[in-house]
Amino acid sequence: MISNIGHKTKGFDFLSFNLCYFTCIWLIFLFIFAYQNFANANSAVPEPKPSIFDLTGERFFIPTAKKSDLLLMGFNLEEYANFYEYFTTNVAQVADEDERDAIKKLQLSSESELLNKIATWYHLRSPHTNPNVTEMYRFIQNNPHWPDQSIIREKIEESFYKKNHDTDFIRDYFDKYTPISGDGTLALSILKFQLGEYKLAKIHYDEAWHRMKLSQNSKDIFTEFCEICISKKDQIIRFNRMLYLDDIKELQNTAKEISDEYLLLAKIAQKLDENKRVSSLDFNKIEPYLEDNSSFHYLKIKWLVEKDSTKDAYEYFNKYKNTINITNPILWAVQSEILGRRLISQKKYREAYEVMTIDQKQENQIFANLEFLKGWIALRVFEDRPRAIEHFQSFSQLGSNNEDRSSALYWIAKSYLANDEKNEAIEYLMKASKFENTFYGLLSKAEILIEKPEIVLQNTSPEASIYENNIDNEQLLAIELLCAVNKKYFAAKFINNLYEKSNGSVDPSILIDIANSKHLPQTSLRIAKKENLGNQAVEDLYPTADFPIEIYPDDKGYEIGDLLHSVIRQESEFSSEAISFSGAVGLMQIMPNTAKMLSRLEKLDYSEERLLGDTHYNIQLGTRYLLDLLDTFEGSDIYAISSYNAGPTRVKSWIRKNPDLEIIDWIELIPYRETRNYVKSVLRNRYYYKIMLYTDKNNIKFSLI
Repeated sequence: MISNIGHKTKGFDFLSFNLCYFTCIWLIFLFIFAYQNFANANSAVPEPKPSIFDLTGERFFIPTAKKSDLLLMGFNLEEYANFYEYFTTNVAQVADEDERDAIKKLQLSSESELLNKIATWYHLRSPHTNPNVTEMYRFIQNNPHWPDQSIIREKIEESFYKKNHDTDFIRDYFDKYTPISGDGTLALSILKFQLGEYKLAKIHYDEAWHRMKLSQNSKDIFTEFCEICISKKDQIIRFNRMLYLDDIKELQNTAKEISDEYLLLAKIAQKLDENKRVSSLDFNKIEPYLEDNSSFHYLKIKWLVEKDSTKDAYEYFNKYKNTINITNPILWAVQSEILGRRLISQKKYREAYEVMTIDQKQENQIFANLEFLKGWIALRVFEDRPRAIEHFQSFSQLGSNNEDRSSALYWIAKSYLANDEKNEAIEYLMKASKFENTFYGLLSKAEILIEKPEIVLQNTSPEASIYENNIDNEQLLAIELLCAVNKKYFAAKFINNLYEKSNGSVDPSILIDIANSKHLPQTSLRIAKKENLGNQAVEDLYPTADFPIEIYPDDKGYEIGDLLHSVIRQESEFSSEAISFSGAVGLMQIMPNTAKMLSRLEKLDYSEERLLGDTHYNIQLGTRYLLDLLDTFEGSDIYAISSYNAGPTRVKSWIRKNPDLEIIDWIELIPYRETRNYVKSVLRNRYYYKIMLYTDKNNIKFSLI
C-alpha cells in the first residue's frame, strides 16, 4: 500500500533513520549555539583599563574591585557601577533634562560626595548642557581649584542674557570674579550703568565692543539698553578687530551696522577666506569710499599676494605702508613677511628688504620674523655686518621665547665671524649654547665644541625637599575614577590643573609619573616641556619607554630609530589616539590616503581602524614613509623631515629655487613657518635621541645639521 512506503522500502526502517538524523542535527545546532555564545561571553569582557578597578561584564555595569580595601575611598561597588553607567551615556546625544535625571539618579543612589561632584562638574562644563546658573555659581565658589573654571564662568556670563537675574546676584558675581568673556564684560557695563558708575560703564563696553567676541543676544540687549552708547566709529573699530580675529560671520554682522561699502568689503574678506574668486571690480566699486581705510588696502594686498601678483603687491604695499593710518599693523606685517620671503626666493633682495621695512614695531612674533629676515639679508647679501647685528638684536627683543633668543645670539655670532671677529663670535655662541633645549642652542654648542657635549641622563630635578607636595587628594581620586570610566581626556585636565595651580609647590616629576601611569604620555610630556631642561629629567622630555616596537637599521645604512622617536615626539607627543584637524591619525600622524598607498607598498590590508588603534601598524607605515623619503632625497634627513611635514613635491621645488644655499640658510628660507619650526624641533629632538638610544657612540663627533 502507498501508505506503507514511507515506513518500509526494501527492508529499510525510515522511522529509525529520521529519529537518528534529527538527533544529530539537534546536537550540531546545540554545539554551534554554545560555541558562539561562549565566544560572545568572552568578547563582553573589556580590555583592561588603567584604573584601580577591573570591570567585568561592562554592559551590565558590574565592577569588581581589585582590592577590598579600596572601599575605604568612601563608596561601594554599586555606587561605582552607577557612576560608570552615567559616564557611558553620550552627553551629545541626550537632552539636557535627561542628563539632569541621570545625575539625580546618581545622587540618590550614592552617598559619595566625590562621585556626585565629578558627575556634576562633568555636567556643568559640558558644551551640550544648560545648567542652572545658581548651581554653576555655587560649584565654582565651593571648588575654586577644580579645572575648567573658565568654561563654567563663560556659561554663567552667557546666562545673564537668557534669563532675568536679580541685580544683587550679578553684582555679587562680579564682586568675586572679573568678567572672562565679551558677554560678561557687557553685563558688567550694564550693571555699572544701573549703579550710576557711568565712567566705568563706558570703559567696560568699550573694551567689549572694541576687542572681544560677543553673542548676538548680548549685543541686541545692550544696544536696546543704551541706544546712544555705540557709535559708527565704535562699529568700525569692531570691524577691524573682527577682521584681525578672522571672525567672518561677526565681520559681516558688524558691517551691516556701518554701510553698504563695508558690507561689500566684508564679502571680499569672506571670498578670500573661502578661496573664492575675487576680481579688481570688487575693489573698484568701493575704493572711492574707503581710500583711506587700512582694512581695505590690507585685503587688496592679500588678494594680490594670493593670486601671485608679486610685483603689483610689492608696489601697492610700498605705496600705502607709510601714507595711511594702519589700524591693524599685525595683519600688514603678515603680508609683509609673505611678500618678503617670496621676493627673496626670486633673488630680489633689495625689494624684499624694502617691503619688510615698516614704521610700526610690536612685541610680536611676526615683527620679530621681519627683523630676522632683514638681518639675514644684511649679513648674507649686503654684507653689512653692523646692520645685520642691529636687526638680530631687535629680533631678540621682539621675540617671545628661548628659540628666538638663542637664534638671535647665534646669528649675531655669525655676523661677527663673517667680519673675522672670532672672540666676539665665541662669546655669543657661548651665550646661545646656554639654551640647551633649543635648536640654535645645540647648534651653537656643537660649533664651539669638537666633541659632542656630555648630557646628564639621570633625573636632574631639584631635591624633593624644596617642594611642599601638598597635592589635592580629591583631585587625585578624580583622576583615578575618570580613567576607570575611560574618560582620560578629562583625567588629563585634572593632572594639568594640579600642575598649573601648584605654583611650583609640587614636584612636577610626581605629576609626570601619574600621567604616565594612566597612559597619558601627551600630558606628561607637556608638563615636562614647561620645565627648564636643568630642572627636569631628560627621559621625561624625550621619552622612549612608550615606543612599541624595536627598530632595526635599514639595509641602506639608515639608523632610523632616533629619527622615528623625534618625529613621533613632534607629531603626536607619543599619543596613539591623536587625530589632527586635517585628519592625520595616530602616533606618526599619517593621513588616510597616504596610509592606503603605504599599505599597498608594505603588502598589508589597509584599515582605518588599525591606523588609529594599532600602534605597530601605524609605526610600520610611518617607518616605510620615512625610509622612502630618505631614499628620495639620497639620505638627507633634513629634506626627509621637511617632506614629512610639507610633502616631497613642495620640498623639491624649494631645493630647485635654492640649490646652492648652506643648509642652515635653506631651513630659514622655508616659506611655511610651521615647516621651519617643525624641522628645527625634530632636529633638536634627534640630538637627544641619538645620545639616549646610542650611548655607546657618545664619543663620536655629532653634527646637528
